[in-house]
Amino acid sequence: MGAQNLVADHLSKLENGEKGNSLSDQFPYETLYAVTTGSLPWYANIVNYLVTTEFPINLSRAEKEKISAQAKYYLWDEPYLWKFYNDHIIR
Repeated sequence: MGAQNLVADHLSKLENGEKGNSLSDQFPYETLYAVTTGSLPWYANIVNYLVTTEFPINLSRAEKEKISAQAKYYLWDEPYLWKFYNDHIIR
């Protein structure tokens, strides 16, 4: 026997006029989480390097070498960032 579809059961009760459980606006374990928007996406430095061929000022030498090594696999065709894969397909 398969698993029950609780969503379908709930919807079928509503259509038949039966009262189901009402939704509650109270959450027993409410927690406030902060979302920070200060961090850049993972590809931001690669795109900036592809467009301007310059590195950000605050990067170390190792980080600059990593970006330049990664950038050879990417192509920036605004507004898309394409990647060259080993099977010679651009995605």
